[in-house]
Amino acid sequence: MRDPPPPVARLTQVDKNNLTAISSIVYERQTVKTADIARELGITNPTARKYLNYLASTDTRIQRIHGGAALAPERYPSGETELFHARENIHRAEKVEIAHKAIKQIGERDTIALDSSTTCFELARLLLETDMHLTVITNGIRTAQLLSENERLTVIVCSGVLCHRSNTILDEFDCSVYERFNIDIYFFSASCVSIACGFSEYNLREINKKRKCLALASRGIALIDSSKLEQNTSSTFAQLNEADMLITDSKVNADVRASYEKVVDVR
Repeated sequence: MRDPPPPVARLTQVDKNNLTAISSIVYERQTVKTADIARELGITNPTARKYLNYLASTDTRIQRIHGGAALAPERYPSGETELFHARENIHRAEKVEIAHKAIKQIGERDTIALDSSTTCFELARLLLETDMHLTVITNGIRTAQLLSENERLTVIVCSGVLCHRSNTILDEFDCSVYERFNIDIYFFSASCVSIACGFSEYNLREINKKRKCLALASRGIALIDSSKLEQNTSSTFAQLNEADMLITDSKVNADVRASYEKVVDVR
């Protein structure tokens, strides 16, 4: 019989971040190997197995298989809430606060790019009501669908492969539309942020796109809720000083905020 999962109170923030990342990977790929999880997150195989066991014990949609984990297809009626919508509600108040700060950085006739994160989706909710005339480029399919309801916005969707149960379109064909526009602001999020390692991602397939967008845009503005600060993964796509601004929420610790302000403009 499998040991019961540890109480939530005993999980460290690193554990919680890793569990969130692994859950997202399982939902996206449907089947994963323990060794792949260990390599991508920079953890040991025993630790990866521990996390998979925990998820299988706490999430009825994830089941353990030999050498890894998989989704249980029969448990997914077509109307079930998808992973992206579940992620929307995590730290929702903080994301809304960040979005209200972010929209103040946008000016009339700007060309902006939004990544497919749930924080940028909150910014899109505000842009739905804006009177500004903007060009918006995004690799978020739901983000684009939402923005298309505002006739003042010209919405451009990146071509590529739509991730399973996700908002993300991956440019697998290297035909980036970003290079065809003069982007005023690139709004992006990250899985984790730290002073030492910068902005990092669990989703390795998004790293190159984020690096490219930061290089192309006149300004890069990171939208990061306080739960992601002082965390890191094994895959950095930019250092803190490569962003022009970091917008976070009011829950960030004052000392942590002060340390980040020495490296980047924090709002």
